[in-house]
Amino acid sequence: MVAAVVVAGYLLAAALPATRQVFDDRRVDGGWEFLVYHAVVRIPLGTVLLEELAFRAVLPAFLSSCHVGSPRSGRFDMTESSRRRDMYRGVLVASLLFGLWHVLPAWEVNEANPVVGEAFGNDGLGQAAAVVLAVFGTFVAGLGLCALRYWSGSVLAPILVHVTTNSAAYALAWQLGS
Repeated sequence: MVAAVVVAGYLLAAALPATRQVFDDRRVDGGWEFLVYHAVVRIPLGTVLLEELAFRAVLPAFLSSCHVGSPRSGRFDMTESSRRRDMYRGVLVASLLFGLWHVLPAWEVNEANPVVGEAFGNDGLGQAAAVVLAVFGTFVAGLGLCALRYWSGSVLAPILVHVTTNSAAYALAWQLGS
């Protein structure tokens, strides 16, 4: 459902002349083989699987389990509110790290995407603003994907949403750039 809403938003943005240029990204180039490789192999296996296992499975669980306690006292039985607080901390930190993980991919977005370049400029300040916006956006997306992971009880749900949204965005950028 979440992926369908995002893809519908992508399709609407691609259909409207005012927002179609958002998909103009010079990093998306090549023939059919590039589209198939990126949408079916690189994005699902090289990006999404790694990111979801790290940022929605391992890190939130690890960070949630790093609570303060005394090993000598053996007092590790936690209250429900303490467990919930630790879970929120794990989700927040993992989502922040997910946002920071996207600094390098966002570093060249001003030059790769003319809309972003026009909005922020191509100088150092514009580049910094675009990176900050990308980090914030992926932090918020990380929060949503973590919420989906906890609500569904499985990391499979955020994997499917992440694959669908990233592959659909790539395919639209490829189609509109062809």
